[in-house]
Amino acid sequence: MKAQFDPAVTLTLEHEGGFGRNPKTGEVVNHGITLKLLRQLGILKSTGPTLQSDVEFVQNLTVEDAKDIYYSEFWLKPNIGELESQDVANKVFDLQVNTDHGVIFLQEAINQIDLSNPDYFQRFIKVALTVDGIVGPVTAAAAVCCVPVTLLGHRAVSDIEPGTGIRGFAEKYYRQVVIDNPEDADQLQGWLNRLDS
Repeated sequence: MKAQFDPAVTLTLEHEGGFGRNPKTGEVVNHGITLKLLRQLGILKSTGPTLQSDVEFVQNLTVEDAKDIYYSEFWLKPNIGELESQDVANKVFDLQVNTDHGVIFLQEAINQIDLSNPDYFQRFIKVALTVDGIVGPVTAAAAVCCVPVTLLGHRAVSDIEPGTGIRGFAEKYYRQVVIDNPEDADQLQGWLNRLDS
């Protein structure tokens, strides 16, 4: 049975919260949907500085509006619904929303797993996935062969023991974001808490 969108989006919406404005950037967001994303998708045609009408549009965005955007842009486009494990799909979707790299982390995690260890694989496969950010037939088949808890992995335990699986790759990504953008350092613990959930 394929993973379902509703459980995944429910968990993501719990992380995203309601309406707010980033005090550093001024970006407005509601249910995790930003003004920037609405403009990129052509839902809002305004450009340049944020207008009061833009703020009101974002503020009036309903949960159902947000779900529609999440479904079309973050579930269907990367083809997350082709995954079978609901737990894996939930994490990949949440990371897709939060980083736009959820499927990439999945593919990297599959490529990292020791194919010869039966504790990690339900069925043996040997294929190196192309890391393209789309759950195609090969990625979906490889994910089915992996033990979900191994595929999800864990964050780094120490500097000596790095993270594994999807969580390990996502943690590296978040830490690199902070290195590249030190002004985002105050976000790191929240990202890591979300990753652990």
